[in-house]
Amino acid sequence: MTRLWGIDAKEAFEAVRSFVENINIRYVGLSREWLLKSFELAKWLNHDVYDCSYLALALMVRAEAMVTTDTDFKTLAPKLNLKYINPVPEDVLKEFSKYRHR
Repeated sequence: MTRLWGIDAKEAFEAVRSFVENINIRYVGLSREWLLKSFELAKWLNHDVYDCSYLALALMVRAEAMVTTDTDFKTLAPKLNLKYINPVPEDVLKEFSKYRHR
């Protein structure tokens, strides 16, 4: 948020902290089996294992959807029958995309 979009570091920190503090979710971690699955997904999807670990986690907990601002998941999630939900409005995403490759 700070490097890519120039948002003040304190504001970005508080926005993320507030989100984590106020969202009603449970926190889980990958088991060894599902961590290995993330490597299989990376190979199958031809995508980095970091993002694939999130996909593996979603599969592990039998999630129906992924809520993320990472637009890579727009194509990845449906390949695993996961719904992709980006809370950022489409017009804002278009504006952000101008700054993607500085």
